[in-house]
Amino acid sequence: MRIIRGVFQHGITAGHVMSLLIFGYRYINYLVNKGIDGAEQICRQIMSSIISYIRQYVITWIKSIGGWNGFLDEVKQYVAEQVAKWNNNITRQNLLVGFLVVVTAVNLGALYYRLK
Repeated sequence: MRIIRGVFQHGITAGHVMSLLIFGYRYINYLVNKGIDGAEQICRQIMSSIISYIRQYVITWIKSIGGWNGFLDEVKQYVAEQVAKWNNNITRQNLLVGFLVVVTAVNLGALYYRLK
């Protein structure tokens, strides 16, 4: 939970939510692929913590910005801002980051149900 709180220490943003989901997915994927002893229990704890935090704190923010459609709009805006900082190649970077977010969310959900 300390890591999750750290992600949101400066408030809730689309970038922070994306970071949390991507971190959760990558860490769980690492544990599963490395065959770490007790990985299943650790993965369940990670997913439970992320879901609990989202339900307790983030969902109110998501509702306040118009639900999941509003969240996607926030993600688009965040991606556009980041791309402008990188190299102004919005189309390719926007697709790449959007794809990464979708794949991460789907994989995190699939791992959750696979371990459930």
